[in-house]
Amino acid sequence: MNKEILETPIADGEWECDECSHIIPGRASKPPKGPCPDCGEPADNSFTFFAYDAGWDGGDSEDSEE
Repeated sequence: MNKEILETPIADGEWECDECSHIIPGRASKPPKGPCPDCGEPADNSFTFFAYDAGWDGGDSEDSEE
């Protein structure tokens, strides 16, 4: 039997670096460890968590013209 394992991280929101705005999808209970991969700012106090809204679809639907 062939089982496919999906290794998609579970995300309830995004951690955003306060210095450079780098985004890391994740959970509120698991803040990023280590420095920001873009600017090198230490993870302590440099990331803010933003939860996804229930209707969040990953796109920027407010600015789209149809």
